[in-house]
Amino acid sequence: MNAMELSIDRGEVLRYLGYRKGQSLRGVEPLLEQAEQILRVTAVPRWVTGSFDLEKGPCGIGVAGTTLILTGRDIAAHLNQASRCILLGATLGGEVERKLAQLQRTDMALALVLDACATTGIESLCDQVEEGLRVRLLERGENLTFRFSPGYGDLPIELQPGFLEALNAGRTIGLQVTASNILTPRKSVTAVMGVLPQGVRGPSKGCTNCANFANCPYRKDGITCGF
Repeated sequence: MNAMELSIDRGEVLRYLGYRKGQSLRGVEPLLEQAEQILRVTAVPRWVTGSFDLEKGPCGIGVAGTTLILTGRDIAAHLNQASRCILLGATLGGEVERKLAQLQRTDMALALVLDACATTGIESLCDQVEEGLRVRLLERGENLTFRFSPGYGDLPIELQPGFLEALNAGRTIGLQVTASNILTPRKSVTAVMGVLPQGVRGPSKGCTNCANFANCPYRKDGITCGF
């Protein structure tokens, strides 16, 4: 884990808040400024990664050396051409969650904006880690799929404990999971990325490749979620 500046894309924050292109931002801009400042003060970005061989079998894809078995058609397609993977765990830390809880009691408008900023922040952190991994792999003649998280598509969210155990994420970055498989601190992410041989192209991002394509609320409004 190395120090990394937290990037907050205001356009993404507004999308999470439900704003549409051309909609007036009067009244929300001061909240955006305040929330961004709070996040920069409270967030402690931390992450951990691990490289594992994959063992493909009839019951799913085993992550070698762990108890984790990735199940579902979507992850099978995602890792179809990969012989190994990289697991990722990332978090903004517990202070962000404590500040959100406080604001939910005293200033709900600011709490909503801070929540959107934090969601944007953790995704930005994961993007930066993923891109750093991709650059290093390309130098070795390998490629990397985009990240795929438990709960996306038909990859069960019940796999969260296995992800944390494989990464020893509780000890390394303080990442835990509840009995209902919710990560704590809440502004955290786990994901798997497939490592591909030289010259092999992995699955591409895009609306038509999304498991929620048919029911996407963004698509119905003529916009995208950024995927």
